[in-house]
Amino acid sequence: MNNRSVLTLIEQSLAVLILCIAAAVCLKVLAYSSSLSDETEDISNACICVQNAAEVLKSASGDFEKTAQILGWNYEDGKVFASEEGLDIEITGKESGNSLTGLAAVTASRDGDVIASVDVGYQRALP
Repeated sequence: MNNRSVLTLIEQSLAVLILCIAAAVCLKVLAYSSSLSDETEDISNACICVQNAAEVLKSASGDFEKTAQILGWNYEDGKVFASEEGLDIEITGKESGNSLTGLAAVTASRDGDVIASVDVGYQRALP
């Protein structure tokens, strides 16, 4: 082999090596983007579930039993809760300091990690 063919072989080997490194980086970025997409979908679903629960609670004038009945969820010990789409969703009352209005927290979590949460203010039904 002459000197020129050795240099050509080294040049081609380096080109293949650089191509392999670029392909590995692209695959890593693709895997990360897929993971990020799944996480974003979870957050979006959690936000929708929390928003729906908050709106039902407001329309029920803060009546937790009625809210649980409308949503088809469970009501126990002053809390409304359910598991939907792999999320644990809970509505708990908060002290508002006012007899005409009420406050509640609607929280969606997965494996103990809070994904979405919103505080809801509502007007209580008059007796």
